[in-house]
Amino acid sequence: MEEQKNMKSQSFLQTLENNPNGATALKIMDRPIWPLCRLTILLYLTSAHDKLQDVFSCLPDPVEIENVEYEKPTELLEPYIPFLTLIEQLKPSNSSTDNSYNVPDQIVNETGNNIDIFEKTIYWIQHKVIEKELEVINSYLCGSVNCIICCTGPNKDAKHEFFEIPLSGDEINLFNIPKHDNEYTVQSTPYTEPPLTMDGVVFYKNKPAIYHWQYGWSLILPRATECPHLDKDGRCKIYDNRPDVCKRPQIFPKVMEKDIKKPDAPWRYTRTLLAILDCPYVVGLKEKISQYAQKNELDCVFTHNKI
Repeated sequence: MEEQKNMKSQSFLQTLENNPNGATALKIMDRPIWPLCRLTILLYLTSAHDKLQDVFSCLPDPVEIENVEYEKPTELLEPYIPFLTLIEQLKPSNSSTDNSYNVPDQIVNETGNNIDIFEKTIYWIQHKVIEKELEVINSYLCGSVNCIICCTGPNKDAKHEFFEIPLSGDEINLFNIPKHDNEYTVQSTPYTEPPLTMDGVVFYKNKPAIYHWQYGWSLILPRATECPHLDKDGRCKIYDNRPDVCKRPQIFPKVMEKDIKKPDAPWRYTRTLLAILDCPYVVGLKEKISQYAQKNELDCVFTHNKI
């Protein structure tokens, strides 16, 4: 049985390697950006430089970290500068640095205790960097396997009644479907018991719709339904302008985690990479994903979402 699993995994890898998008995703996973970011941050903190980018000129080309080569390191770091420059706030001369990716005020560790400004800044940068890199990886992998599992509700035999897709307030107008925002929805969540009813019908028995819950907006896809932007060929009609959450299936970082059901809850440092086994590329790349997590100093957790 184990030998059959290994053969399937090898076959899946070969299929991806022969696909341009798949090959690009595998290359990124073999050379994750966080180790290079971590080295750059360390060099900055131990230098006399006021600006992080001043350190870039000090980097050799290539940079080798644990037998992984990073050619043209400055170019590789460029997309992550908005997050990396948060580290400048830790130097007194830069205490007023303004950045749109500011670190949350409250971050706690695994035991619920507050952590200091140094640790939480590093952890937050790590979370945002890996999140951005995984958006790229996931996009390449989704395109390689033509998977639409993130765009559909549970099948008719599933245990779950619906699939929830969180949205920001700016993203709800991407969808021309019913939007429910009233005193009943904002006092409820999709998981409240008894469940919310709309015109006498449990909300997840209706057609796909957007709801304004106690903790924010989300698109609800009931059983055997699909996203209204999925065309007949299984392609997203708003792919270039799709919601942020749609960029992050089905491998995503839990370096930091926030309970969205509790708006006032702090961020928690969990040091985890979560991979969803509903997805065909997660099943085929379990070993590769575990290695990627290890290189990023994260524990890897595999789980199912739709059962």
